[in-house]
Amino acid sequence: MSAKRQKVSEEDARGGDSLHVLGSVVFDILFSPKSLPTPGTTVLSENVKKAPGGKGANQAHAAGKVLSSSSSTSSVSFFGCVGEDEFGAKSLESLQSVGVNTDHIQMRKEKATAIASVVIDEKGENQICVGSSANNSTNAKEWIEIVEKQKEKPAALLLQMEIPPSEVFAAVRYCSENGIISILNAAPADESIPTETLEMLNILIVNEHEVLQVRDSVLREGYAMSIPRIYSNGNTDGPELSTDVVAQDPRAVAHQLAQSFQLIVIVTLGEEGCAAILPVRPTENDASTGEERDAIDTIYSSALKNLKNEEKIVSAVGAGDAFVGAFCAYLVEKRDIHTCLRAASACGTLACLSNGARDGVPTRQDLDERMHDVELLGVWGKLGISEEALKCPAVDWCRLKKK
Repeated sequence: MSAKRQKVSEEDARGGDSLHVLGSVVFDILFSPKSLPTPGTTVLSENVKKAPGGKGANQAHAAGKVLSSSSSTSSVSFFGCVGEDEFGAKSLESLQSVGVNTDHIQMRKEKATAIASVVIDEKGENQICVGSSANNSTNAKEWIEIVEKQKEKPAALLLQMEIPPSEVFAAVRYCSENGIISILNAAPADESIPTETLEMLNILIVNEHEVLQVRDSVLREGYAMSIPRIYSNGNTDGPELSTDVVAQDPRAVAHQLAQSFQLIVIVTLGEEGCAAILPVRPTENDASTGEERDAIDTIYSSALKNLKNEEKIVSAVGAGDAFVGAFCAYLVEKRDIHTCLRAASACGTLACLSNGARDGVPTRQDLDERMHDVELLGVWGKLGISEEALKCPAVDWCRLKKK
């Protein structure tokens, strides 16, 4: 029998306020030609820029900048591997500049720091190739050993898929067994995610392409997934969605994953914003029963539309990482789910105003001001939801229903 995701007790969820990030460190080499190269062709870039990156480090940097530029008591610690080289040193300096604890980043003598070639054309489209190198030696065992020695476990662990998948899955298992909120940004989504891991996971964050890849990996295991009911208007009287619709619509697939595995699924939808699917309510009085027992709560977030006159989208590189980092920063501060989503959506959009994965991440002051421009729509079903539930910390939505 697979190890199921443990119910996160109130004491566990509120006991710590730190965010751990176990993930990749990559040094980016950025090119900006007029158009992207096609197979067999060469394009010229007038300029070249070097900058620290990697999905794990980018997300830790975003969370660190949000937290360090405020009076928050929450903190971010990064766990990963770099080589003993210039790129590794510069990567650590960048994380440290926003208050991220880098004490436990391992330096591998036999490996080079990972490098990425990032090509962004004048339309903002991009191509990225990563040489993983030191990232391939990142392992969950070292993180677990450090956590075991600490007096207090972290509130949450954030993971991505740029380190060996087996290490990601092992870390999720440890979180499940020790009352730590686990958050997986399944990017890139080339590797299959075992259904056992999804059963233990608390929060899955994916884009509109990745959510389909995660669903496909589940189907390859032969897992019998549920078909969600109509999710657009919040009532459960209508027929279930057809298999064809579910196969094509990332929002429907997100509902399917959330309902099948009882985990929060947040799917980012580019210019359309994001959808957060919440299969479990945080208060017993709000638990769905009877006619709404199969209902799935959803919050739709618009993209930040109220850009200032001089602002324009420059590049989407790093937008997803900024979104994830901000969401996790507010999550470990025990903010409510609406606040977490507003902050994430605003941070992701503002990050698009600059080239590079980190330059556009706003300070906490700027983010607190701009996040109120993000519009949210909650779909709660016929019976609605209580103010008590909406005021609960976002981590409380990670509980399992009582059987």
